[in-house]
Amino acid sequence: MTDKSRIFKARFTIADLRQQRNHREVFTTSLTKNETLEHFILKLLGYSFLSYDKSAQINNLSDKYRPDVSVRALDEHYTKWLSVDKPDLQRMLKAAKVVDEFIILTTAQSEWLNQAKPQLTLLPNSHLVEIDKQFID
Repeated sequence: MTDKSRIFKARFTIADLRQQRNHREVFTTSLTKNETLEHFILKLLGYSFLSYDKSAQINNLSDKYRPDVSVRALDEHYTKWLSVDKPDLQRMLKAAKVVDEFIILTTAQSEWLNQAKPQLTLLPNSHLVEIDKQFID
């Protein structure tokens, strides 16, 4: 059970230019004990990126072996794996080999990003999305 001050009602109105449609998402979510507010906000933004797909799921358990946001195919493999903030680089490199599309959502110009960028550019199925720290704050 989580502390009531860490439970949030999320309401998003999303104008998805890539899919050329607008939609609305309303759900209840919570900030876990081990999760930073920055990670939580990036996870919500990541969900809004993939929410056009009805099978998109947000990881509310903060399980480091699962993506923060994911889309699974009917055969249960991940078609989209989205990790946020500063994910474990070795775990990401392994996961990127078995998913169709791998997305990393992180803060721009972070120390983690500077170290990880050379390795991430080697992955053909990966996308890197950088969000300005001021936007997150």
